[in-house]
Amino acid sequence: MKKEEEALPLLRQVCDELNSESWFSTQSVAWGLFAYMKYAELVSPNSTGDAAFRVTYNGQGYEEKALPGKLITRSLKADVPGKLVAENLSDKPLYFNLVRKGTPLISDQSAAENGLSLRVDYTDTGLKPVDHRSLVQGTDFMMVTKVTNTSFDRLDNIALTQMLPSGWEILNTRMFETSYGIEESAYDYRDIRDDRVNTYFSLNRGESKTFVIILNAAYKGEYNQPAIVCEAMYTPDCRSRIPGTRVVVTGQ
Repeated sequence: MKKEEEALPLLRQVCDELNSESWFSTQSVAWGLFAYMKYAELVSPNSTGDAAFRVTYNGQGYEEKALPGKLITRSLKADVPGKLVAENLSDKPLYFNLVRKGTPLISDQSAAENGLSLRVDYTDTGLKPVDHRSLVQGTDFMMVTKVTNTSFDRLDNIALTQMLPSGWEILNTRMFETSYGIEESAYDYRDIRDDRVNTYFSLNRGESKTFVIILNAAYKGEYNQPAIVCEAMYTPDCRSRIPGTRVVVTGQ
């Protein structure tokens, strides 16, 4: 409809919603991004000439001009806490993107449980308990995870996210037939990657399911094991978290 002034407040509302802590379906996010794209297509042809902007961090920064369609990348040293300000000094639409790099913090160390109960046991291939925090290089072991629906309703679209230390390797048992005496529960979908296993399933009220990952302590060193998280994707109040920890793989 080419009504830029009327569209901009609506676009800001869409952006605020997408940036909020609210939960959206994939379709909702897609339509929000589609609306943003259509607005960008509307204003871009009208953007002729230079556009001036200013970027400051803790009061220090620079001013610069940007040509239409030009991407400008600048580095700011942010080794101390402070305030970053980006200002558009012209009447041309500009888009700022902040990319931060650094050493990640250790994952959330707090436990949480509401509507879902999560228990993780570590055993060797003979089902004897092992201390996963200290393993000898080359050891095969299992992560046995039990999830129970402790809410009052059936829960669909549950996501179990198990990120693993970089010193462990996942043995993808789907590539070969192996049985270690534990029967794994059925799931809707499983995504096995280099550093994590994402499992998706549903649970009736009071129902439990058990999932097994076969692992190998592959590389010597000390690593951070991220928290294990299970949550109902569209019922964010129902979730459970087991804190992360430090693990060690020692030499043989």
